[in-house]
Amino acid sequence: MENNFIAFESNGSVAWTTRLNHTCHEDLSPVRDATGKIYVVAENQVVVISPPSNRTSQTFAEDFFNDEQSSNEIIGLAISFWGSSLFINIKMLGLFAFMIDGTSLWSVGPVLHQSGYPQGCKSNETSCYFASTPVVDQCEGSVYITNSEGQVYSFSALKPYINWIQDFSTIDKLITVTSGNNGRVYLAFPRRAILMALDATNGYILWEETIGPLRTQDCSPVVDSSGWVSIGSLDGFVYVVSPTGVIKKHLEETAPNAVVQVNPILDCSGRAVYVAQLRTKSKKEHNIGGSTYTSALQPVKLVFSKLLPATGKVYFTAEYPGHISSLWSDSYLRHFLLDARVLLAFVSSANIGNPFPCKSSYEKLMWGCSHAKPNTLKIAFLGNEKKTLIFLGFQFCVVIVLAGCVWFCCTFWNKQKLKKQGLGGFLEKRRSLHLRKKMCDRMISDLEKKMDEEGVEEEQVMDKLGETIAERETIEEKLSTTYSLGRDTSGRSNKVVDKDEKGYTWSQRRDQSMSMFHTVSATSSSSEKNEPLVEEEESQDEWRSFPLWYDVGDKGSAVKGKAPVNDMAESSSRLTDSTGFTNPLFEEPQEVVDEYFEKELKNSGSCLKRRRTLS
Repeated sequence: MENNFIAFESNGSVAWTTRLNHTCHEDLSPVRDATGKIYVVAENQVVVISPPSNRTSQTFAEDFFNDEQSSNEIIGLAISFWGSSLFINIKMLGLFAFMIDGTSLWSVGPVLHQSGYPQGCKSNETSCYFASTPVVDQCEGSVYITNSEGQVYSFSALKPYINWIQDFSTIDKLITVTSGNNGRVYLAFPRRAILMALDATNGYILWEETIGPLRTQDCSPVVDSSGWVSIGSLDGFVYVVSPTGVIKKHLEETAPNAVVQVNPILDCSGRAVYVAQLRTKSKKEHNIGGSTYTSALQPVKLVFSKLLPATGKVYFTAEYPGHISSLWSDSYLRHFLLDARVLLAFVSSANIGNPFPCKSSYEKLMWGCSHAKPNTLKIAFLGNEKKTLIFLGFQFCVVIVLAGCVWFCCTFWNKQKLKKQGLGGFLEKRRSLHLRKKMCDRMISDLEKKMDEEGVEEEQVMDKLGETIAERETIEEKLSTTYSLGRDTSGRSNKVVDKDEKGYTWSQRRDQSMSMFHTVSATSSSSEKNEPLVEEEESQDEWRSFPLWYDVGDKGSAVKGKAPVNDMAESSSRLTDSTGFTNPLFEEPQEVVDEYFEKELKNSGSCLKRRRTLS
């Protein structure tokens, strides 16, 4: 019978058997897919067994995965009910995913470089490995596994993408994982006697309870279809925890001088659990390094019980050896040495003392998944939180800059002048205004210098200076309103200005204050003296008559509406030796600029009154 795989009926009779060429791993349970095929770990390979069916009465065994190149140990095996995927954990190599037809899907190690930085096994990357059997969450489509450093991983079953990683090394590095298939993951820390529930979506801790001492190996809870968690303890009790984290203790009457060494098994209905208590003559508990150890002396018998975790009601109790032994006394099981784990499996498969109707695996899974409550999406920082915050801050700044650019473009293209003239005409007009403003600044500087010289007719120079200042103010107003790069704002357009009187005040270098006022021109009629002048926004045609850098004709006087006067030739001749201004964007010959300055000085047509106050 060596290297044979045997399937039993619930009464202990042999259903079928098949020959394997390798020795099975006795600590790893076989798994079965939706088609009925069984996958077994035998030495360093996985064997798939096709049991007898309606089509054939023969069994077939063939290699599914064979690691011939290395002698690494296969630690765990799990299968996905929905995706028909098989997950194999190989020590020091990683987790491998296969389709049931043998096609390789993906593989991943304990150290991953996701989101730009390494994750997992931070303290010891060289000797860190996946240390547990993979556990599949059939409802969430996730795979859970632990590493040797006390971290729990949640992977997507479809690709090697990390859902979350939680580090529990501060509690203990030995962890067993159980999927509730109800939106929760349950962790057991055997050496610390701690039971914990996590949110399957983000790995957050939902509740944590301290229970009695547990076995250090193969100690995991069982979850019924209502979300109640049951786990046996070496103190003889069965601890159950409600979905909200309320803890209870059951089997208190049989707990004295008893220990629970094997995990409870869920019955076929998904509502009750079978438990095996080992009664002894005496037991002792020891506290060593914060952990509780139990020693059982002289085992007497096994007590099997079936109870409902939610209420603690016991539906069935039997002893072994006892009357339950007669169920398998004449069966093929008498040739084997049976332990509590094997006997509990036969008791549960025989469905002894079950008042509830059995349900299929699909029905139990659907019932459990229906209890999964959707959670609000939360952001969990994985790895370097500081780098993540810096990256989020950089993205926020980029969004602000882009929003500012969009606002500027929307504002700029809504300008009225831009809509009428087009982008080329608008920019050309803006450039000409800047050139005109620089010419006015140059003329004002030259005129102020001439006023400091002796023998200069100050009245004529001040007349031209006042007009130039007024012209510059008009240009600045247009550059800041209708021809600005921002939003159109209301300036001084359409305001009423008294043509008879307008003043300008500035300070000269000779510590004197001077005020200038426009009065009625000598050539103006009496009807024009009291008639207000309305300055309106210039149209596109009027701006074309505005003098540019290279336009040195007498158009400036035409725009101002004043008659040219030729009695300024003497003073204008003093300005012909001025130095020209060179624009980096548009450069003109010096003779053209001097000619323009000379003609501008001939166009003053107003009489000025001056008041000088010496300080």
